[in-house]
Amino acid sequence: MSRASNVGTSRVGKEGKRKYSDVQQEGENAESKLGDLLMMENIFTSSSTTVHEFKHENFLFDVELNPPDVKMLAFPYKKASAYFPPVPNRPLEIKIEVSDPLNKKWEMTVEFSTVFYAFVITNGWEDFCRWHNLKPYDVIYFYKPNPRLHDRHYLMDYVKKEEMNPNRKISEAEPHENNSKAESMELTQGAENVLLFEMQLRHNDLIDETLMLPYEAEYHFTEVKIPPRTHEMGRMCFTDARNKNWIMDVTFRNMIDSYTVQEVWTEFVNEHGLKAMDVIKVYKTDKPLDARRHFLIECVKTSLPEQSSHDHESSSSRIIKKKI
Repeated sequence: MSRASNVGTSRVGKEGKRKYSDVQQEGENAESKLGDLLMMENIFTSSSTTVHEFKHENFLFDVELNPPDVKMLAFPYKKASAYFPPVPNRPLEIKIEVSDPLNKKWEMTVEFSTVFYAFVITNGWEDFCRWHNLKPYDVIYFYKPNPRLHDRHYLMDYVKKEEMNPNRKISEAEPHENNSKAESMELTQGAENVLLFEMQLRHNDLIDETLMLPYEAEYHFTEVKIPPRTHEMGRMCFTDARNKNWIMDVTFRNMIDSYTVQEVWTEFVNEHGLKAMDVIKVYKTDKPLDARRHFLIECVKTSLPEQSSHDHESSSSRIIKKKI
């Protein structure tokens, strides 16, 4: 090929004749670069699913990653149902093939969750996240390949959070006090949203990365322990006033006789800028995804000074207000 026409030939000029070892090294370098070029050409021309087919007209839907989505991606039924087989006629799980922007193939398993009424990618997704170094608040874009290898073939692209519009980054970096006031107004306006319980955060709830729930939670988290009393952990969905879903594992710990939340709690605290003495309120929503597992959660900021780390208030002595 013309690109390799000068490989292995020496140049004679002001420097004089070059050493054979230098010429040989130059030839090896040129061949290596040629191999890289041919490899790149193969990526963009040998397959029907290449980068240039991530076109706007083939776009299906997008999903912003929440903290739990880094391990298991969930996307709402309404958003994706048009692009997957109808739920009543589908098996419990299906295998799909995904091509990324580098034309790397990924095999993944998609399940339909009756709990959250959403599609969930389980197997293969965590490896995809690790390979592309995906993090919370990155956005995933689904496309339809053209031509398509088969009915279960999809293209998946992504945009990192730091690559998004600068205005978005500024709004996320703003203080949370104003956002918390807006949350309080929005949730309480829903006439059908029933307050189940509320709790005031202690300093330990923040530094221990574990939230200890009040006893009232036992009556509402029926999927955990009661009934039946054989279950010690249940996965619940809490929707905040920004319409963001937080999937949290609620665990009943016999040693302390209390419900606790650990996974995702720290991310939730940081997202809402919570401090000691702030109040968390949990509501029953009039339009639940699942009546037993879906709740609304509200953050109310306090104007009182932050509680000292030496104040070890027990969970049983918290002031709880319950609305029936």
